[in-house]
Amino acid sequence: MLILWHHLVMKTYQSKEVASFIGRTEEIKVLNEVSASGEASIVVAYGRRRVGKTTLIEHVYRKRNLLKFEGLEVGDAKKQRQHFLDQLADYSEDPKISRLEARTWKDVFLYLYDFVKKGTWTIFFEELQWMSCYDSELISEFKFVWDNYFQKNGKIIFVLCGSSPSFMIQSVVLSKALYNRSQRNIHLQPFTIEETKTFLKRSITTMELFDLYLSVGGIPEYLKYFRKSDSCFLRLTKATFIKDGELFPEVDKILASSFSKEERYFDILKSLGSNKYKTREELAKSLKIKTGGNFSKQLFDLEQTGLIAKRQPIDAKEKSKLVKYEIADPFLQFYFKFVLSKKQDILLGRYNKNPSVGLDLNKYRQWLGYSFERWCRYNHFKIGDKLGFSSVDYKVGPYFKRDEKGTQVDLLFLRKDRVATVCEIKYTVNPVGIDAYHDLEQRVLLVQKEFHQYSIQKVLISASGAEKKIKNGAYFDSILTLEDLLEN
Repeated sequence: MLILWHHLVMKTYQSKEVASFIGRTEEIKVLNEVSASGEASIVVAYGRRRVGKTTLIEHVYRKRNLLKFEGLEVGDAKKQRQHFLDQLADYSEDPKISRLEARTWKDVFLYLYDFVKKGTWTIFFEELQWMSCYDSELISEFKFVWDNYFQKNGKIIFVLCGSSPSFMIQSVVLSKALYNRSQRNIHLQPFTIEETKTFLKRSITTMELFDLYLSVGGIPEYLKYFRKSDSCFLRLTKATFIKDGELFPEVDKILASSFSKEERYFDILKSLGSNKYKTREELAKSLKIKTGGNFSKQLFDLEQTGLIAKRQPIDAKEKSKLVKYEIADPFLQFYFKFVLSKKQDILLGRYNKNPSVGLDLNKYRQWLGYSFERWCRYNHFKIGDKLGFSSVDYKVGPYFKRDEKGTQVDLLFLRKDRVATVCEIKYTVNPVGIDAYHDLEQRVLLVQKEFHQYSIQKVLISASGAEKKIKNGAYFDSILTLEDLLEN
């Protein structure tokens, strides 16, 4: 039997007013369109931990009777249901709600429906993967009450939000239970480097901005630590090489919020922690496991979560043995390269007085070079736009042979207009000299041999540009710097 709450004084979730909001233009537009539709709606919002999902939802719907229900990080279905009722009791200021019987999620949702069946409401389920215990039972029972109850109120919006993209995609977005019932899906991405610059609210050189972005990515919650006037390098070491540092425990939290069982996922990331890429066979061998079954699912989950990505030569097929995996998330890449190996020393407080000692500056700058190459691959559209062929169809990627020991091309565009744009990528503090040209010539010879039907465009992408004689000479068709890669 349903219980009526009309006599209760409701206390909705109160979010902080936001004076200004950076980026998320398209996402805000979508959420506002849903609000203005006049129809009962479901929004599915997902993205990695700390990317700003909650901030976005609270910003857009802060004046729209927002009820936020958070899942427990640890707790079985019974505990999750009880926690939900406790939150509802708090909103309604009626402790008796906590003592209601709720054997199933259907019971819980019917209590919620009786509370919100009239009026304008935004009902926000945060960390849905925890609330559902990574199981689809909650979703199937939500379908029943949605079809039979909630959708009768055209002023209700449900926001189903989670930090496990793999779970949200498979169990919610692609769920048969919610098929054609989700009004909109939002996959929230980290800030771009331009948005990061705006978010920092401080004076910073372009190279320092890139150093930071290549190390922690565009995660808003991380970037808050770098708004202070310290150098970004010093702030980075303080956050990661001290036990109580803001980012030291973050990897464990990312994995806990993304997966129900994290042991194997951690092992895969650890195996990929060097600068070297690995095929699935190489990964399986390093982990001493078989390549099929659960291992395939784990790789798939890590890909969907955005923590790893495939790297393959531009001419390779999807199932080619040349396809290799890499850590895609900048902070995870930094952590597994530099922090994990020193975890015990960090726990013992070895770097407390001088955290910068924990990070070898020379090795760090070498690693930044590799990370910049990866950034260029992921942001190839920026390069195409700056070089003036963004309107031309193209294939893009690195180019290398099976053993990767010979000459490799950092970034190659094979354009539909039969031009091969060969990019030499350098991430150095000082302008590059003639050696960069010689390096590129070796790569050009490889491309000409393999793609002889293409004409060649030679491009230098250099963090600090090139020496005067290189810029003034006819060595490169185009030279791009970090400043060029920032949008004007």
